[in-house]
Amino acid sequence: MKLPPFVTKGVSLAAGFALILQVRPAPAQQIDRGDDEADQVVARVAFLTGDVSYNRGDDPDDWQPAALNFPMTQGDRLFTTRGAKTELQTDEATVFLGSETELSALTMTDGETQLSIAAGTATFRVHHLSEDGSFEVGTPNASVTFDTPGSFRISVDANGNTCVIARRGKATVAAGGGQVRIEPGDELDVAGIDRPRYDVVDAAAPDGCDQWVEARARAERGGGSAVDTSQTKLVGMAELDRDGRWQEIPGYGRVWTPNVVEVDWAPYRVGHWAWVAPWGWTWISSEAWGWAPYHYGRWVTYSSHWYWVPEAPAAHARWSPALVAFVGAGPGWSANVSIGGGGYVGWFPLAPRDPFVPWWGHARANVSVTNVTYVNRNFVTVVNHETFVSSAPVVRNLVRDAAVVKQVSAAPVTRGAIPAAPTKASLRISGTAVAAPVARPPAAMLARPVVTKSEPPPPRTRFAAEEKAEYKQPAKPPAAAAPAGKQAAQPPDALVPAGKQAASAAPAPIQKQVVPVSPGAITAKAVVQPRTIRPAQPQQTGKAAEIALAPHDNKAPRRQVEPLSAKPHPKSNRDKKKEPAPQNETKK
Repeated sequence: MKLPPFVTKGVSLAAGFALILQVRPAPAQQIDRGDDEADQVVARVAFLTGDVSYNRGDDPDDWQPAALNFPMTQGDRLFTTRGAKTELQTDEATVFLGSETELSALTMTDGETQLSIAAGTATFRVHHLSEDGSFEVGTPNASVTFDTPGSFRISVDANGNTCVIARRGKATVAAGGGQVRIEPGDELDVAGIDRPRYDVVDAAAPDGCDQWVEARARAERGGGSAVDTSQTKLVGMAELDRDGRWQEIPGYGRVWTPNVVEVDWAPYRVGHWAWVAPWGWTWISSEAWGWAPYHYGRWVTYSSHWYWVPEAPAAHARWSPALVAFVGAGPGWSANVSIGGGGYVGWFPLAPRDPFVPWWGHARANVSVTNVTYVNRNFVTVVNHETFVSSAPVVRNLVRDAAVVKQVSAAPVTRGAIPAAPTKASLRISGTAVAAPVARPPAAMLARPVVTKSEPPPPRTRFAAEEKAEYKQPAKPPAAAAPAGKQAAQPPDALVPAGKQAASAAPAPIQKQVVPVSPGAITAKAVVQPRTIRPAQPQQTGKAAEIALAPHDNKAPRRQVEPLSAKPHPKSNRDKKKEPAPQNETKK
């Protein structure tokens, strides 16, 4: 296929490479991916300053205050108000959001991360990229794919124009049917929506936002624990050196304990439970360090102190919603306890050799555990049913009645689905009800389409529909009985059929729809038409799709960009060598 010529700068159109117009609002999530829902991954909300708003993909009409340690997953979005900033941490990268920025998680799986920015500024510190994976960020007029680890800043102005700066590392920017690769020290400006134009110049000098990012990055690197280096890659390890201490204990090796806790403190008490599909009940810690110790590893007691035991260095650490065993659950659980129509739920942290039985998805159906002596069986935390399902703070609602605690603690460990159906209150981000209105992105920002190279998953099922669905018990009912007239909760598995649209997102009636451009139409006769919700129409014969030169504003010398090959940059050929320092000489 003969590629169309481009104005002055060489830009090539990859055969079979389709840009997709994503009309973004009510975020998308695929609920059931087969036998392993854990193919989905999460991002930790690791830092907040100012007013930051959070929107769940399964509750698109509601914006809530963001909370530390909440797991962001497919379909969710964040918005920072003026003066606010936030930080997200994933296994691959740390994402820093500046003021007045909207970010959506379109796809988050083991092999693919696909985010979008409708407006504002975000810096991506990419630590590593898997050989077969991809990391893409869509904007209103461009798609940015990170080709190597590095530091990249992406800004979108009020008109939807995009600026991409590569401080370290290499990235490919696609727009208008073409693509350009940038290297360390490059700044690429993409102007225009319908027929985008671009310019490549020397990167602008760091500003206040860059300085904040660098300060946060230094804080993360400020650790230096003697724990095995493979464990330092876990999200949330940086806070452990600051908020606790490492020491050796017999039988478990090097372990960690927090510095300051209450007298009756125990793991999984300072925080709340929330419903996060597809995993279901998920622990949200209110402690600054409360990520890694609650989603990886196990807990033990030694010399009257609790210690967190990281997973074995050789093990593949996989995020879990919580590593606990549940006992008792649901209204009417025990006829011997005066429950007042409520009921109780109890749990205790798992020790290193305790079996972990997932309570979500298909994995739970194939687990059979008998004759187990749990190490931490005597350290059960008990709350009433309403506290559990309403995402209320646990530590303020502990059940201290010795008779109740004794009977709940003696109940068999629940196997399979936890018989406590979620309610609308189970979707709370912060664990407390919010009376005052929460800041939302402007309607125009929510309505902006973005460009992506691959189609995101279908829209996520709304919780309202999920709440009305039947909560079926496993084939063998768990030890704790379900509430009368109800069935045990489990993650929903309903998918939005192809071609259907998710419900509108407040405040404006916005429909989320992905419009793929047929690969066969990506020729010299075709061009992506942003701001439409129909497949792009071919151009007149002989008229080339192009990214033209943007008007030069003399802010920096122009830099030559060599043409790309006809094929997309292969993932298997990513440059693994040390990134060169930014250079000012002309590239050939």
